[in-house]
Amino acid sequence: MFIQTESTPNPATLKFLPGQPVLKIGTADFPSAETAGSSPLARRLFGVDGVDAVFLGNDFVTVTKRDDIDWDHIKPAILGAIMEHYQSGQPVMEDDALNVRTEATPNPATLKFLPGKEVLPAGSADFPAPEAAESSPLAQRLFAVEGVTGVFLGPDFITVTKTDAFEWDVLTDPVIAAIAAHHKAGEPVIADGAAGASAVGHAAHDGPDAEVVGQIKTLLDTRVRPAVAQDGGDITFHGFDKGIVYLHMQGACAGCPSSTLTLKAGIENLLRHYIPEVSEVRPVAD
Repeated sequence: MFIQTESTPNPATLKFLPGQPVLKIGTADFPSAETAGSSPLARRLFGVDGVDAVFLGNDFVTVTKRDDIDWDHIKPAILGAIMEHYQSGQPVMEDDALNVRTEATPNPATLKFLPGKEVLPAGSADFPAPEAAESSPLAQRLFAVEGVTGVFLGPDFITVTKTDAFEWDVLTDPVIAAIAAHHKAGEPVIADGAAGASAVGHAAHDGPDAEVVGQIKTLLDTRVRPAVAQDGGDITFHGFDKGIVYLHMQGACAGCPSSTLTLKAGIENLLRHYIPEVSEVRPVAD
């Protein structure tokens, strides 16, 4: 095997081209050794003293080193680790491995994690505190990470909210590790038979305003919820009284600095435009 190297704009990062495929589809980012459990190749590279991060692409491996290590010292060991991996016959990624990506949300205290696999088959689940997470082994595992204050589960994403005392630079790796550990353990996302855990949705409403409430829910389902799900959150109907619509903000929407603007300039205007009976929209506390 002849492995070529290429410099990158980052002097702490070097690109290695082994001359054969690395990943068939997509990429995989391992910002620390703790996140590399799903990749035999990444684990082998982190075994080289001085390797700080590993990124895998279609036909290349990018390695980032510590500042106190010179490339002249570490490069031969990295080349040797890559050659040993391919000679061993091990896969680059384990068959059931997760490649967890992250996406920022409008709420700086909240980050969206995408494991590349289904999280919930339908609906969503909101866990605003550890006490609410008894029904979800995944949420319990995430709350065990110091600094996590909220967990929201969607069809293909996990939204995690942190305390202001922690930065995402510190929390992201442990959260990814917790998601990967849950997947590897084979535990369910929601415990079998858990009451009311996975069907977070609109509150029921009976009475003379049933037709109006039905229109409100339809607009929320078709015009609002798909959009906020892209930001890692959800907004559901809570109640309607004397022209006022009460909505429940979940996931990235809860506590978001822009939530008031979303409610007033977005949702309230939308509902008032299509439903004359609506005069105002207000959020409800958990």
